[in-house]
Parts: sequence; structure tokens; C-alpha cells
Amino acid sequence: SGIALTVIVVLASGVLMNLLVRQVLRSHPGMDNPSYAAFDAQWQRLDSLEEELDTLLLGDSSGRHGLNPEEFDRVTGGRSLNFCTMGNAAVINAAWQLEAYLRRWPAPQRVLLTIVHDVWPRTLSPQLAGRVPMEWGFWNDLRAKEPYSRGDRWTIFENRYLPLMSQHKTLSELALYPWTIGERRIEFNRSGFGPIWRPRPENVADDRYWQIKALANQTWAASDQSRRSLAAMMSLAEEHGFDIYVALSPMNRELYEDEGFQQYYASYLDGLRRLIGDSPRAHLLSDAPALYDDGEMQNTDHIVRDMTTGYSRLVAEQVLQVESRARR
Repeated sequence: SGIALTVIVVLASGVLMNLLVRQVLRSHPGMDNPSYAAFDAQWQRLDSLEEELDTLLLGDSSGRHGLNPEEFDRVTGGRSLNFCTMGNAAVINAAWQLEAYLRRWPAPQRVLLTIVHDVWPRTLSPQLAGRVPMEWGFWNDLRAKEPYSRGDRWTIFENRYLPLMSQHKTLSELALYPWTIGERRIEFNRSGFGPIWRPRPENVADDRYWQIKALANQTWAASDQSRRSLAAMMSLAEEHGFDIYVALSPMNRELYEDEGFQQYYASYLDGLRRLIGDSPRAHLLSDAPALYDDGEMQNTDHIVRDMTTGYSRLVAEQVLQVESRARR
């Protein structure tokens, strides 16, 4: 019985330690991994929402850094919040966020989806799915389903409930270098907008080089997961009676003007139009992105704070133009 008691105590201690670490990490988004700060914080913002919205701003980091809800609302006259996360969340995370909102609130008037061209081909990993704060098995219950394997489900379980295992490397770094905790946090304002204050022209040039090297003269293609996710969002839009507006992310001017990249980007626009098809509830807002110079960006799709007022208002005006045409 002594051995059994020891085993029980050890197991209970392990469970309690994992629960404690999990609570601390969830209470301080990004402490365990700065790249996940936006993901955790934006889901927490959605979970703690206290009133319905006119517009949901969903998408990746180009939208998180580029779309200021206050400026968007000045044009549209409604109320919006920014729930955009990160590129590795792919498109399916936006679909999951949308359905999570619809489970609690009446349908919004519109959803604005801002996804960079090179994010559509990606898929959301089981590791990141483990951070989604929904009931176990949500990936089978939502409209945008994802058929995770048994191994994937263990990875989700580990990342959700066993941070001592899944985050052991980062936790070791925090123990050795506790003064870096403050450096790991990323701040957001109450609207979910994450402004970038300083341009990084050298990062833009490096990002541009690799974008051209990887994508010039290539044909764009969305992943199967992204295609299914957009289809799920359009299905929800038709069922609940709201519209989805697909916005083009900000773009570096020199990248856009590269001849080989333009061929790729043209195939991207054609691909988006095919994905949207003849849906009466989904709309591509523009045929060309808003362009910015190196000194106005952090990378080829992240604009600095001073540029976000113009971009946010531009996108809002594009939305109103589509809605005005629909009323005629």
C-alpha cells in the first residue's frame, strides 16, 4: 500500500503542477512562446467578449498589425474588434473563431477576413490546435472539421494539458533567464489591434528576397484545409445571414512590382475568385493590394502604426462600396 500511495502522490503532484503551469501560461499570453502570444490573447479576447459586434476582423498577423478597429468603425459606423492571430493559424482558425462567436452571440453584420497570399497554402498544426480554448473534440464538432489522427490527438492533449512536457524547453529557458519574461510579452490594445511602431527596412528587403525566390513564376494553390475552411465560413454566412469580405493584406511595393512575383500574385487572385465562386455572401474586396515602401513596414505585409489609419479606412470604404452596390 505504501508503493501505491507513493504512486498516487506522484501522479497527483504531476497533475497539480501541470494545472498550475497551464494556468500561469494562459494568464500571461506569450510567456511560453512569443510567437503564440497573439493566438492566446485573441482567443481570450473572444472568450471574454461582453457584447455583440457589427464586424469581426479575422485573419493573420497582417490584419492584426494593419487593421485598427477604431478607424474601421469611423467609416462603417458600427462596432468591430480585431481577433486576427498569426500566419501559422492558417485559415481554419478564423473559421473556428467565427463559429465560437456564433455559438454565443447573434450573427454580425459582416466578417472581414485578411489572410496573406502565402498563408492560404498552410495548415494549422496539432500543436497549435491544442491551444484553442474550446471543448475537447471541437475539431470534429465545428463546421470546419479537421480529421486529426490518434497521434495528432495525443499532440493536442499534450499541448493543452501537459505543458511540463510540451513546453519543457521554454520553461527551462524561463527558469535560467527569468529576466526575459517581460521581453516575451506582446501588448495589444483593447480592440485587439497590435500596432508596430518602428519600420525595419532591412527585414523587408530580406523578406522580399525570399518571397521572390520562393514564389516568382509559381502558381498559387490553397491547402485543402484552407479550401474547406473558407467553404465552412461561407456556409455559416448563408445560414446566419451575414457577409464575408476577403481583404488583400498590405503589400511591399517593390515586391509587388517584381515581374515574376506579379505572375504568382495574379494566380493568387484568380484562385481566390474560384474559391469564393458565386457565393452571394462572400466578396473579394479588391483586385490589387495597398502598397507601401520599405520604410513603412516591418516585413513585406506588416505596416507600421502611421500607415494603419489609411489602410483601415481604405478597407472599410471597400466594404461599404460592395454593400452599396448590393442595395441597388
